[in-house]
Amino acid sequence: MGKLALTAVVLAGGKSTRLGQDKAFALVGGRPMVERVLEVVRQVCDEILILGGDGGKLKADKARHLPDEHPGEGPLMALRTGLAAMTHDWTFATACDAPFLEPRLIEYLWTLREGHDAVVPFTAADNYPKPLCALYARRCLPAATAALDRGDRQLVRLYRDVWVLYVPEDNLRLIDPDLRSFQNVNTAEDLRRAEEIAAETD
Repeated sequence: MGKLALTAVVLAGGKSTRLGQDKAFALVGGRPMVERVLEVVRQVCDEILILGGDGGKLKADKARHLPDEHPGEGPLMALRTGLAAMTHDWTFATACDAPFLEPRLIEYLWTLREGHDAVVPFTAADNYPKPLCALYARRCLPAATAALDRGDRQLVRLYRDVWVLYVPEDNLRLIDPDLRSFQNVNTAEDLRRAEEIAAETD
C-alpha cells in the first residue's frame, strides 16, 4: 500500500509506576519498545510525532518530538496536542508500550475511515474500546478540547461527541489473529510475557 497521508502520534509520557522503569526504553527482544513501535509506524505513516517522554533520548529518524506541556493530564491531552500539531487530516494514535503492533492493522483501519471521525478497535475479552490503537480525524480537535475543558481526562470520553466506528474483534482477528497489536506492557509480568513472545516471533 505504501505510506499513507497519516500522522502517527506515539505517546511516550506517563510515569510507568507499575513497571518500575521508563516504558519507552524497556527492552523487548533486545530492543527498546519505543523503537519497535516507531519501526512499524514508519512503514505506514508519512509523519511521526512522539508525545512526551525524554526528548533527548527519544530523537528518532524522521520523527518529531513534542514535549508534554501538561504532565499527568493523561492520553486525551496528549492526543489533543497531536491533533493540533499534525500536518495531515488523520492520525493513528498509539502508545510506546505496544511492541507487537501490526502495520497491516493500521492500513485496515485507514480503509474504514470515510464518513467517521474516529475508527476504534473493540475487543470482546475486556468489552472495551482500544483508544490507543485507533484513528482520529483532525476534526476531533474541538471535541477533545471541550472534553478537557469539562474536566474529562479519559480518551474514551471524547467518543460521546464524535462519530465513531467501532471495529469488532472478529474483523480485527482477520488481520491480527492473536490480537498482539493490543498487548501493552504495564507490569513486570507483562514485560516477561512480551519477552517470551519476542523470542518466539522475532
